[in-house]
Amino acid sequence: MKIHFSKLAVIFGLSCFLVACSSGGDLKVLSSAPATNLPARPSVRLVVNAVAKDSGDVLADVRVAILGQLEATGRYSKVSVGPEPSDLVITVDIVKYAKVSTGERILVGALAGRNRVGTSVKIVQSETNVTVKSFEANGESASHPLSSESGLSDAVREVAKQISAGA
Repeated sequence: MKIHFSKLAVIFGLSCFLVACSSGGDLKVLSSAPATNLPARPSVRLVVNAVAKDSGDVLADVRVAILGQLEATGRYSKVSVGPEPSDLVITVDIVKYAKVSTGERILVGALAGRNRVGTSVKIVQSETNVTVKSFEANGESASHPLSSESGLSDAVREVAKQISAGA
């Protein structure tokens, strides 16, 4: 019986270690409506706003990551961040932001938690001003200090992937 318990404890410990070593994200669609008269590959304008406390620190990184992900999909003829005309406007509000500093990560380790970036996204058709889709996208880093995915940039990358998948 003692051997089985120790094997179970080792398996449990390894599974907790592996879960803490990976970053991830999630997407929750709030509403969706069909877009009318859009070209096959519409143009998109990206607007990113810092709403959560201290989220201005990560604003530029989130904008660049989302821009890169949207361009990489190949679904859009043009992706811009300037005030130029486009078929769709994607507005991203950073509504949750939690940063774990390097000192916290070193002193407390996995108990310091994960870096988190949460967003509220709204896609509006410019011509009709109709909301085509709205959703929430979240990204988080790994919580284990020895993981290669425990930085804030990993949380930003994950939320950008979720937004691109939902757009």
